[in-house]
Amino acid sequence: MKNSHNEHSLQRVERLASTLEHHLFQMAPTLADYSDVKTLEVRLKVVLNKTRHHNTSGAQRRRRHQQQQQQEQQCRQLLQQQLGMERFQEIEALVATIQQERTELVGASCSKCQYIRRLEGKTEAVPGAGSFGTELPREIKQLYFGTPLVTAWERACKVGKNHNQSMVTWEPMVQQTQAHLQAYYEWKAQNFVCQR
Repeated sequence: MKNSHNEHSLQRVERLASTLEHHLFQMAPTLADYSDVKTLEVRLKVVLNKTRHHNTSGAQRRRRHQQQQQQEQQCRQLLQQQLGMERFQEIEALVATIQQERTELVGASCSKCQYIRRLEGKTEAVPGAGSFGTELPREIKQLYFGTPLVTAWERACKVGKNHNQSMVTWEPMVQQTQAHLQAYYEWKAQNFVCQR
């Protein structure tokens, strides 16, 4: 047991020495500066201070991330209270559907999708879902740019956006989103082919 502990400690020391050596080499402007034993102590202090600062910054980032997650959870709970659980889940699912369709549309989720371009009575398959050229179909424009529900939902579920949840009128946005999604599905059924 003691032998394996010593081996583990030795490996850690070797990794630390290798890392320090690497940093010293990177920060030296010339090979002569890197080899200068007279400045070694000063250079080691600089490297150690940078490493300590980097580790502290990582801990601070983790703490901020945890705080942000807690605030977002509190915001979501407040939104659930305001909307009621059933309406909250309905809007959340609608937003997730829009996000999934947007992702699929730009080809991130399926490389076998093809957009069927219909020009002057001719039909041609365009590989890659996002290959629309310069003109986006109206249904896609509406799904991407005319559907404010996604943005409003994301803002309402996050604290730091100065967004007053009680001022949002969800019903018109939900109806508009459902209409845009239905029009997009109709367009997709006629103009989109997936070879999966």
